[in-house]
Amino acid sequence: MYQTVTADEEALARLSGLRIAEFEALYHDFDVIWQVMQIERLNYAGRQTAPGAGRKYAVGRREQLLSVLLWSHLGLHPRDISRLLGVHVSTFARIRQRVLAVLDRLDVEIEIPDRNAYKEIDQLAEAYPELRHLG
Repeated sequence: MYQTVTADEEALARLSGLRIAEFEALYHDFDVIWQVMQIERLNYAGRQTAPGAGRKYAVGRREQLLSVLLWSHLGLHPRDISRLLGVHVSTFARIRQRVLAVLDRLDVEIEIPDRNAYKEIDQLAEAYPELRHLG
């Protein structure tokens, strides 16, 4: 998904609110904090499984960040985002939770869309034709 969106800088700006340079700068900071938080999580004293014993992430960190930005900026329904990522909606919920925690540590303000006002891809496709090419 990231490769497709960043092929057109205008598409990234329209869908996420960020230009490529802005996204990459945010991603750099995001990646650093993500790794710090992973170390904290893996070293948690009450951890029940050995580090590395769990499932591997099905979605790369850039795609995780981008998916949460799409959710926030467009108010896109989580079901549609999970479809774009090729994961179950509950997986996107966990992705969103982790990404929002990292963004919170970075003091990045992100708008949380009202779940009663989520929009479907079909509703947004006319205004954002780029969405048709993501999935």
